[in-house]
Amino acid sequence: MKKLLLSSFLLAISLSSFAQAWSALGVGAGVDVFALTSQGTDLYIGGNFKQAGNITVNYIAKWDGSSWSALGKGMDNDVRALAVYNGELYAGGNFLNAGGNSANYVAKWTGSKWVSLGNNDLDGSVMALTVHNGELFAGGTFTTADGNSVNYVARWNGSSWKDADQGFNSNVYALASDGTDLYAGGAFQKTCCAMATYIAKWDGSTWSSVAPNGNTDGANDVVNALAFYNGDLIAGGLFSDVDGTSADYIASYNGSKWVAIQNNSGLDDVVWAVCSYNGDLYAGGEFYDADGVTASYIAKWDGNKWYDVSPSTGNGMDDYCYSLYAFNGSLYAGGSFFDVDGVNANSIARWNSVTTAVASNAKGAAAKAFPNPFTDHIEVILPEGAGAVSSIELYSSIGQRVAVLKAEKKGKALSIPVDQHLALSKQLYFLKVTTASGTYSIPLSHQ
Repeated sequence: MKKLLLSSFLLAISLSSFAQAWSALGVGAGVDVFALTSQGTDLYIGGNFKQAGNITVNYIAKWDGSSWSALGKGMDNDVRALAVYNGELYAGGNFLNAGGNSANYVAKWTGSKWVSLGNNDLDGSVMALTVHNGELFAGGTFTTADGNSVNYVARWNGSSWKDADQGFNSNVYALASDGTDLYAGGAFQKTCCAMATYIAKWDGSTWSSVAPNGNTDGANDVVNALAFYNGDLIAGGLFSDVDGTSADYIASYNGSKWVAIQNNSGLDDVVWAVCSYNGDLYAGGEFYDADGVTASYIAKWDGNKWYDVSPSTGNGMDDYCYSLYAFNGSLYAGGSFFDVDGVNANSIARWNSVTTAVASNAKGAAAKAFPNPFTDHIEVILPEGAGAVSSIELYSSIGQRVAVLKAEKKGKALSIPVDQHLALSKQLYFLKVTTASGTYSIPLSHQ
């Protein structure tokens, strides 16, 4: 019995120590990474850097999973926003030239060259790009598009620019779509026709305030970042109050009210990025503390409390985090940092995390797996109430997904064949089984 308890204890240590880790993308990108997006299997980054992977890229670069490459000649100034629209990559920022051609603050990459949009493009910086209801929306410091008044937000339909209800009275820094409504955050305090301080909602025809309680007209300071988590809108920025709700730099909106994402004090400084990944909410910015937990520039909220995101050293990042993006099973972070949890990453890093919690309604029972160590197959018995299985994945001890598996019912068990062509080594692996009621992470040894 003592031997069994000791083995379980050591297994628990392995689970917490190796199920999640940071890694670098080659030698990184040198300095500030402000924007991230993807297309196919490629990750794109934009920022204030001129090199990535020791090659000249000029403010924008592509990572194919193993190496960096340039997109033509790049830009003549920093890139602040990226998005894929109608199968093509769009970039916005402070540049006036893309690929050697005139392109005022926004440009499209065709796959071989950069081209401008419209006749006169925009007259000011682009700080945000997102796709909403078949159009590409841009937000920033500009007031005209193709010579027409748009006031800090505009929409591109593939051939021309249009305004969006005459826009705002100041800069737009963030845009996010839930497929029905578009949300904007920034430094503005009103739309053309109504008060909407720092955050607003577009219903397809007009902008309105996001303040259902009517205590304020929105937030009490600038909103830098917007994203969705578990169906709720997440806002991050410089504010301490949203619609009368005390919320330190980050808050959640469920469609009827704003809620603080904290138990006590929230975050202690500016939030620049928010992102949902693997069932958790991640925030990046200039903060050191998350609700009493030391979390340097990046933190994780699991729905109940905040956590540090540095399992090895507990030191987090050594400088600001400006962008977060979930892609291909990993979370990517960009910023001005050089080190993340002891890993030399140079402004861009990848976080792999395997959920280790048993589903909340699994009646306290854990999933069981045998044989363990496994060879060519695994039998799994899920607890009562687990629900239908939606996915089965195998992860390495450092959180890298190595295979997507399939199962057949075998009585009360799931019979999961493991392809021997995977050439698995003798080490600890984690079987991640996602069901209708939650996620089960089962530590397994390979024989």
